[in-house]
Amino acid sequence: MLYVPPAWLDVKFDDRAETVREVALGGWSAEKDELFDNIVKSTGVQVDSVTEVKPPSGMLDLLKTDGYVLAGPTAKANKVRQLRARLRDAVADTASVTPLPDAADVEHKGDQVFYPDQLRSRPTLLPNHLVKAPDDLAGGYDIAKVCALIALVKAEPRAALNAKLELGGNLGSDAAYYRALHDLYYGEQGIQYDEPSTHGPLYAEWGYQMVFSGSTFFRDLPTLLRGPLSPDRKYIASIKGHVVYIRMKKAMNPGPSLGVRELISDYFDFQSDPANYNVTHDKDVEYLFEK
Repeated sequence: MLYVPPAWLDVKFDDRAETVREVALGGWSAEKDELFDNIVKSTGVQVDSVTEVKPPSGMLDLLKTDGYVLAGPTAKANKVRQLRARLRDAVADTASVTPLPDAADVEHKGDQVFYPDQLRSRPTLLPNHLVKAPDDLAGGYDIAKVCALIALVKAEPRAALNAKLELGGNLGSDAAYYRALHDLYYGEQGIQYDEPSTHGPLYAEWGYQMVFSGSTFFRDLPTLLRGPLSPDRKYIASIKGHVVYIRMKKAMNPGPSLGVRELISDYFDFQSDPANYNVTHDKDVEYLFEK
C-alpha cells in the first residue's frame, strides 16, 4: 500500500484528461495497471493500492488501523515526536516513496515498532509521469524527440552501444546510433522512449539508477541532494522538456544553493546534440540517473 497526500492524487497525467485520483481509485483499467507497475519499477517497492492521507491529521490513526504499532507504553516522547514528524514529511513528499515495515511481520516488543532513523525514502516518478501520454512516436523517427537516446549515445562507449545493438562494427556517426537505438527500442520493443515513465527501466539496462526526483533549478540542486555528484560517475538528467547526459566538472556536495559568483557551467558540462536541442539547460531538474 502507498500512502499519498491529496496533492499526489489531484494532478493530471501529461496530455491526458484524467487525474491520478481518477485512475488510482477507480476500477480496473490499463492505465491503473501501468500506474502501479511504474511505481514498482521506479522504486523497487511493491505497490498495488494507494490510500489518501491528509497529513498530519489522521495519519497516525490510519496507520494504526492498518495494523501498525507506532509506540509502546515505554516509548520516549522525543522518539515519538521525531517519528510523527518524519511520517508527516514522508507522506507529504510527492517525489519520494518511504517504505514502511510490513505490519504483519513486526515484532511487538512493548516499545516503538520502528524508529525515525529506520525510515528510508527512495526517489520515484512524479505523479504526472506515472502513465504515458498518447504515443507520439508512431509518425516515424524524429530527431526532435530522441533526446533520451542521445543521452545514451553521448554517455556510453561505442563498444557498449555495439553490444546492445548486436553490431559487428561501428556505425560511424552519433546520428546513426540515435536511429539504431530508435529502431531497437521503439521499432522492435514498442517502448515510448520519450516518456519519463519509460526512463527508469530503460536506463537501468545500462547500469543507471535514479538518485533524484523533484523539481528544482540546477543552482538549488545541492539543497536536495542525498549524496555528492562526482566527476567519477555518469549522469543523465531529465529537465523540463529535455533529457541530457552530463559530465561533472567538479564534485557537487549536498549543502546550500550555489553562491552568487558560481555558475552552473562551473559544475555541469551538458552533452546535448544541437540538432535536437539548442536552448538553455538552466531549467527545472526533474530526475537524475547515476552510473
